Amino acid sequence: MSEKTFDKLTVSQLCKQADLTRTTFYVHYNNLTDVLDSVIEDALEIAATTDSDNDTAFFPACQRIADMPKYRSLFMDETLSGYIVKKMFQYEKNILMPQLMNDSHLSKTEAELLFRFLLNGSFSVNKELGWDKNDTWYNFQNLLLKFIRGGLRSI
Repeated sequence: MSEKTFDKLTVSQLCKQADLTRTTFYVHYNNLTDVLDSVIEDALEIAATTDSDNDTAFFPACQRIADMPKYRSLFMDETLSGYIVKKMFQYEKNILMPQLMNDSHLSKTEAELLFRFLLNGSFSVNKELGWDKNDTWYNFQNLLLKFIRGGLRSI
């Protein structure tokens, strides 16, 4: 993924890089999208188990995944951004939407739209910052947290 975008990757290239046969590949996966889904699910599961800070409870998974450099090339791939955001939404909606509904007395529709806004915005900003947790990133996260808290309080 560091050499080419996902849409340019082939099963043959992946098999060559991973030193396995196409037959072995197809025993485990139907296509490259299955591999992608597996990698995204792995990242989301790791992110879910590493989030113990209540202050970041409303931060989407992409902000927790920023700690994992092995996923950066995947998350920087322009051809995958929409797909990854959709996967993150599906993975986290049943966790974060009820929190938003309960804490802010939002309807299900309002909570879903707000969560989509937070997820897309967070993903975009993290991507712009290269997924590097440096001083700029931490300063922005602090600003974002204040923004989210203030917005939720005003609701």
